[in-house]
Amino acid sequence: MLTELVLHDIGINSIPQGIANLTKLTHLDLSYNMLSGNIPLTLQNLNQLTFLNLHDNKLTGQIREAITKICMIIS
Repeated sequence: MLTELVLHDIGINSIPQGIANLTKLTHLDLSYNMLSGNIPLTLQNLNQLTFLNLHDNKLTGQIREAITKICMIIS
């Protein structure tokens, strides 16, 4: 069972769709990539998530209410 996923600084420009199926994740680090656009609604499926790092990307839009319950680092 995968609980932590670190895709830090690997040059991805979109959040892989399959991440939404990893419902046991507690830690997700997508920092220092080239992510752009809105934070996808599919991250709401990660209801075990306690840490989400989206630092140093080009994300825009509002942070969804379901995601704000997660301890996040976003900038």
